Amino acid sequence: MDGKIESKVPANSFNMLEEDDIYYTNNVCSLFREGVLICENKEIMENMGLGRPNPNALKTEDVIKALSGKMPDLKNFLSNISERHAFEKVVTTAKTLDLPLSKLKLVEEATGIKVIDEIEEDESQKIGKV
Repeated sequence: MDGKIESKVPANSFNMLEEDDIYYTNNVCSLFREGVLICENKEIMENMGLGRPNPNALKTEDVIKALSGKMPDLKNFLSNISERHAFEKVVTTAKTLDLPLSKLKLVEEATGIKVIDEIEEDESQKIGKV
């Protein structure tokens, strides 16, 4: 083997990595710093200088909790996000929930991604198929 690690990880799933592989990955790319990859071992995260939780490292259940909560809490949650992949996760999750229009508008404003039009389009396609 030439020292390269290669692994396909389907969306919304995970792969277990050895500790050495986590450190190696952190040294060659910024996926942990950006929140694209998540390590649930707090000690390892602290050793990599990432002791504080990254607001861009989102778990689906955390997004659902924020979207289901109060508007000021949702606004605060969204204001901490800065990476495109995290915004896309929020939008994808929001589309699966039955949210009021006010929350969908807030998600659109915070992420810059159209949500309401796509939901309405999906609804009209479902109606058309019936």
